[in-house]
Amino acid sequence: MMQIQNSATTAQAAAVDQTNTTQSNSTFPIHVLPEAIREYMVEHEKYNGWSIDHSGLASIMTASSAIGNTHQAGNRGFVVSPVLFGVAVGLSGTAKSATAKRPFKQIIEQQISIIGQHKESMKEYKLRLAHWKKDKSQPMPEAPVQEKKFIAGSMTVPALAQALTNSRRSMTLFHDEVADFIDGINKNTKDDYLKFFDGEVYTRDIKGEDVFVELPFVNIIGTTQPSRLDVFAKNKGIGSGFSYRFLFSYPEETTPMFVSGEVNQQVLDNYDALFSQLLNRLYLSIDMNGNPVPRILKLTKSAQSTYDAWRMNFVQQEDLDEVERGIRNKLHNYSLRFCLILQLLYWAAGEAGKDEIGERAVEGAIELTGYFLESALKAHEHMAIGTNNNATVITPRELDVVGLYNEGYTYADIKDLINMSMQKIKSTLHMNKSLLTSEARHRLKK
Repeated sequence: MMQIQNSATTAQAAAVDQTNTTQSNSTFPIHVLPEAIREYMVEHEKYNGWSIDHSGLASIMTASSAIGNTHQAGNRGFVVSPVLFGVAVGLSGTAKSATAKRPFKQIIEQQISIIGQHKESMKEYKLRLAHWKKDKSQPMPEAPVQEKKFIAGSMTVPALAQALTNSRRSMTLFHDEVADFIDGINKNTKDDYLKFFDGEVYTRDIKGEDVFVELPFVNIIGTTQPSRLDVFAKNKGIGSGFSYRFLFSYPEETTPMFVSGEVNQQVLDNYDALFSQLLNRLYLSIDMNGNPVPRILKLTKSAQSTYDAWRMNFVQQEDLDEVERGIRNKLHNYSLRFCLILQLLYWAAGEAGKDEIGERAVEGAIELTGYFLESALKAHEHMAIGTNNNATVITPRELDVVGLYNEGYTYADIKDLINMSMQKIKSTLHMNKSLLTSEARHRLKK
């Protein structure tokens, strides 16, 4: 089991160990993560101005990629892999890319090592091939195959299909501007990513050759600016439900604040050691056909009771519009993935076992699901504004009405604040119900 080292002296640790206190007004439930991750997030916010929300998303994405096909979560006959599609949303200059990339350090280093090993194997192969051409009494040497491509940028569908045949643990696609990736998706490639999200058998005909991957594991992580969120909705996002499958990390738009100094090296070492534990101590089982055989973790009885009580309330709420209902259905699926990721993170940090999913992981997953629900609603509200065909008639005053009502103000309050008639306020809210929070929509129906 990994040993997390003390990050500083007692006095220094006391300063660092404000692990549930951040400088921003972030609503990300940082307390559900292991201490090594909390310290990393708080210190990067303090010294680099990195968003707690973006660090949180990137951390659970990295954990997902490290776990890959080694484990699945099982609940009442339903089994899921911890595949995640995530987007860090923020203004230019908020270090989104650096925040999203840094957690993958251990995975990137493993890939660099694999590439180096492959280059050496190719050198040896070329030498053997040269000798064989001179003396063909022996069988022709086989070219080495580069195994386990863990992380990649933009890839064509044929390249991705070929890579997946040799990436049995996981593949993570990183898109610095994910809106460009979404904008380039067509019907055929969208179907591919829907299969990846669901962990379905993947087949592709590449130049007459069938590519077959029994259990693909593809994560997507990217960054974008709020002004480009509408790309998710145009023809292929809201209408198809594709956008519902993304976890949006969308903090309040504030100027990054940080102090002079640098992140404690021991904090970085502890953080990296946790993900190294996931990568190197969670073993991928392979069957006789070369396919992954994940170990399935089930919930304890107490965890099952907590999860079932929450799940029924989360999914079966009434008076939801189509967008929120679609988001909730996908996040219900995500919640079990979060359970698995958190349980294995606790194990990697030496805080729990890994034979079953406990109540702590379930409670943490419930909080993460609630956070991503609010972020998704916020992102889809922005999409609706950006793609509304009648956007020219949605005036700033009308958007103020929506914003004030979402904050809990009454019709009378809004009338006094912005000098608008009650009838106009009512019609504005009913015409823009997709921009209201679930609580505001509930009040609107009373």
